[in-house]
Amino acid sequence: MFTTGKDYPAKVVGANVTTTKSGSPQIHLEFHVSDEQGNVKPMGWYGGLSSEKAVAFTIKNLLTVGYTGDGANLAALSPADFQPTAGLTVSMEDHEGNMRIQWINSPLTAKATSKPFAGQLPNLAAVMQKARQELGVKKPVSLNDF
Repeated sequence: MFTTGKDYPAKVVGANVTTTKSGSPQIHLEFHVSDEQGNVKPMGWYGGLSSEKAVAFTIKNLLTVGYTGDGANLAALSPADFQPTAGLTVSMEDHEGNMRIQWINSPLTAKATSKPFAGQLPNLAAVMQKARQELGVKKPVSLNDF
């Protein structure tokens, strides 16, 4: 059982791009969330991509949960694009009688449409870099760096 406003341990187990009812692309993250009794429940979180502000918020959350990609092709987003993040938690809220994820909490600060999404967003690299700087996240090291 979950309580509104309480933080719960979570792990990303799925990721993809879906669309809103209006056809805008959005990121869907699937989490396994553990309650006080240790029961694990799958729960989804959606991050918007329809405005500059929404993209910045969504990218910060992707980085918080261990996203290692550069955002060049979000249409191909998958669980393989994430490294496990120790200490990751989510806060819950009651939405019309159902519990859902309200916030994704950094361990550092813990407290279908007919239009296909091409995976390209203007200025995504700049938004990604700014979010990494704000969060203090360095770009993952590649074997090609050696």
